[in-house]
Amino acid sequence: MKNTIHLTYLIFFFIINALPAQISQNKYNRAINYCACNFVDAYAKNYTELNKDSNEAQAYYNFIKPAIDNCNIEDVITYSELKSLLNKYEFGNLENKLSPVISKLDADFEESMNTQEVLLMIITGIYENGALESLYTSYPGIIKQKSRVKTKLEYFFDLLKPESLSTETAKQNDPIEYDTSSNVLKTHAKKQTSSNWLYFILMLILFLAVIFFVFSQYRKGLNYKLETLERRLQAIESSGSKSSNNTEVTNERFNSYKKHIDDNVGNLKTRLEKLEKSIEKKQQYNSPVKQPVSSSTHTETKSRQTGPEPKTINNFYAYAPNKNGSFAISSLSSQIQESKTCYKITVDERTPNNAVFEFYSSEGSVKKATNTPEVFIKPVCESTQAIDQNAKNIITLKPGKLKKEGDLWVLIEKVEIKYG
Repeated sequence: MKNTIHLTYLIFFFIINALPAQISQNKYNRAINYCACNFVDAYAKNYTELNKDSNEAQAYYNFIKPAIDNCNIEDVITYSELKSLLNKYEFGNLENKLSPVISKLDADFEESMNTQEVLLMIITGIYENGALESLYTSYPGIIKQKSRVKTKLEYFFDLLKPESLSTETAKQNDPIEYDTSSNVLKTHAKKQTSSNWLYFILMLILFLAVIFFVFSQYRKGLNYKLETLERRLQAIESSGSKSSNNTEVTNERFNSYKKHIDDNVGNLKTRLEKLEKSIEKKQQYNSPVKQPVSSSTHTETKSRQTGPEPKTINNFYAYAPNKNGSFAISSLSSQIQESKTCYKITVDERTPNNAVFEFYSSEGSVKKATNTPEVFIKPVCESTQAIDQNAKNIITLKPGKLKKEGDLWVLIEKVEIKYG
């Protein structure tokens, strides 16, 4: 059973890992910033090559290029900062065209999208956008960087292993663009997505099959236990019927023996009474006349013979228990002291190491106990009621039990009380 459960967990783990990979909002924003940075860099380079003496060229070399720092994806400039630079240093026309594209990409992002879908949306949104067609035509450096940017993003999104990067970089350096077609990219994304979901569906079916298998095995186990219990119940019922029959026979025999014994006892009593009467007559006939004995003398004689009746119960009185519910023997009193008596402890001399105790209810003890219950009540008493500070009486429903250990009476069972 344990192995089956472990297998279920393992399959569930594979299913989770089979789901298409997703990226966070932060990572998506860095990818957008990286593409925008490269786009601006390519545009500005082409523009300055065509207009070397322009104010824009001077602004690019002096301010924009140092700020974008070759567009490092790990620490890329944000688009809001880049937008400010473009507006400040003579590139406002580019910003007017690029900003709507970036805003749309921001709005279209959903965290449920897989990595391939995100990559396709970024590449087509920036490098295959009809709104930027005039820039692609006038500044071909923008399109030439598409393959390199795509490869970098694939690596950034963990779609390429580190060792694959050198191969892709080598291909992108070829004059012929490598894998820049949007149709190829879309086909790859669709294949990746469909294969992921197919794998997920297969794993889900396998998971459901395992769940069904586990459930069927569990059900078989329950049926087996149920059948075992039914057999045991039948055996007990069969044994009980035989036992009841034997009990009836035994009761009949017992009643017969009891009647026989009762008859014999009655006969013996009758014979004994006759013998006692016969003995009394003979004693009266043979014994001399005796002087009458006074009742007082008879009582004194009996008293001397029997002696005073032994006392077996001793009562002791206590003020308050210790925090652990025990009573110090040295603090007990054999007399009631109204101002200092809250508990009565009773010891039977026949069992000197055991005692019972109860709450000694008086006006003073009730007032002390209800005002400071943590000292007088909680260590040794329990009640189904809440503490009533207006109570006039504390009634013991069931005495508590103590055991003598050294110089302490140790709590064994608490007193049950109620407030009256």
